[in-house]
Amino acid sequence: LRAENASLVNILHLRAYVVAREYMSSYMSARDAAFSGISPPASTLLIVNGFSKPEFLVEVEAVAAVQTVSAKTFRRRRISTRRMKHRFSYSQRLHLSTQQIKPDEEQLARFAQDVRASGAKVILASAGANQKRECLRRSRDYFWYSPILKKKLDGYSADAVVAATKEEHVVAAARAAATYNVPIITRGGGTGNYGQISPVRGGAILDVSGFCGIISLNDGVCRAFAGTKLSEIEDTARQQGWELRQHPSTRREATIGGFVAGGSTGHGALLHGGLAEDGAVLGLTVISAEKEPRILHLSEPNELNSVIHAYGTNGIITQVEFPLARVQPWVDAIFSFDNLGDAATFAIDVANAPAIITRAVAVFQAPIAASYLELPEVSNSSNVVTVQFSPAALASSLWRLAKNRGGNATTADQPTQPSETKPRALYLNSWNHTTLHALKKDKNVTYLQAAYASDNALHTVAQVQNFFPTSKLLQHLECVNMNGRVGFAVLSLIWPQDDNELLQILEWHEKHDIPIFNPHDETIEGGGMKGMSISHQLNFKRITDPAGILNPGKMRCYDEEVSSNCK
Repeated sequence: LRAENASLVNILHLRAYVVAREYMSSYMSARDAAFSGISPPASTLLIVNGFSKPEFLVEVEAVAAVQTVSAKTFRRRRISTRRMKHRFSYSQRLHLSTQQIKPDEEQLARFAQDVRASGAKVILASAGANQKRECLRRSRDYFWYSPILKKKLDGYSADAVVAATKEEHVVAAARAAATYNVPIITRGGGTGNYGQISPVRGGAILDVSGFCGIISLNDGVCRAFAGTKLSEIEDTARQQGWELRQHPSTRREATIGGFVAGGSTGHGALLHGGLAEDGAVLGLTVISAEKEPRILHLSEPNELNSVIHAYGTNGIITQVEFPLARVQPWVDAIFSFDNLGDAATFAIDVANAPAIITRAVAVFQAPIAASYLELPEVSNSSNVVTVQFSPAALASSLWRLAKNRGGNATTADQPTQPSETKPRALYLNSWNHTTLHALKKDKNVTYLQAAYASDNALHTVAQVQNFFPTSKLLQHLECVNMNGRVGFAVLSLIWPQDDNELLQILEWHEKHDIPIFNPHDETIEGGGMKGMSISHQLNFKRITDPAGILNPGKMRCYDEEVSSNCK
């Protein structure tokens, strides 16, 4: 505290651990004596089983805040915040009460000076109109798919952008961010859909898209820098007889670091499951946000799952190691059905067929394929199933399965890069690219994300179809491997008349035991991790981001913990 020209007055929170109840009173007496005559901080006292050495009986942690703005500025902001609190609902007040004061110009200038000393390029929004526009551009992803997030996040812009091209730049940015209390949000290709990179509390965008390149590719295992595009990895791996196990539909622009930090699954999940599967990611290099940043090398599943799909809230990913799959001669095929139930049943049949290797199977309720996707020989009444399978010699088996369910094959072709004379590759019609194509033609459409469990997937398809008219909801289903069984990842198109009806549609699904992964919520818990414990991610954040400056506002449980401790 003395080193920062601070004292006990600056302490906001104490957390103490004792190995037995009989030590509680001694600790509390010492604590009360230390803070005698001044306002005591919030305090938490826990009883634990023990420490690393048996002679250790008590551990005390203290969190302090050092004021870096003028007292006048601080008072003005505090009064302004207090007035604003009376205008919001309880949930909004809770969010507001945990917000950090955005960094001022002096903090940002010092931050930029320190980072530039490492050789990294830094753009400050305050430097001019062009710099301000560039900061805004790099602060956006595809959150505008959601009408709720578009209103909520539109206009948020970083105060600075750091263009990192090597590890030293990342370390310098992490150190300066911790030193000057500047929030830092890591950005890859910017292809997320939930506002993962929206700087809701200002600060700096750490753009690692230039920190790229394959480090090693041997025996079916690849290690690459976080900014490496998935398309580059796939193209390089194919030259050695390997390919990505799975990738998002944004493979051309997405980076491996961004996919791991902000994604969850994609094209290929039918064969290999999602990123949460044990073995989907083999290793990560992560940098902490501290005044002396640590470079952590993670390989244990619990460690990896602490960072995967955490939106960069608890570490800056700089390297990813992951397994590849053997290249297959994939063939794209399209089938049409008069009935949605028959199309979905055929999709499950194909996905479960042991003799047919299928990388991806998707179902589109009529008229999605005809209205929004560039699929040949498809009518408005066609419920379409797209299949990527191997080898081509098994096409006749697929044809028979389709015929058994009343379907017809419309086309089958070797997938190639799209050209002016060739339809786009099928993966560019799948996952959230379907939503993108629909939005290009209909600005009133949005989407939901859900899961139909393998044991009742077909029943759920019929249940949803019977309840929602096609003017409100059209089902888009992607076959995925759920613990060894085939179910549906759902990215249905919806047409709510307003935000309330949108939320009602989501609530209907949940009331009928259909889990929703809410793409209209920017937090980890609301979106990709809903229904799952993120305690391991929260614990990791306490270790790697003690000041809470990594992508603040995106981990709800952390904000609630801070708010509770302050109270």
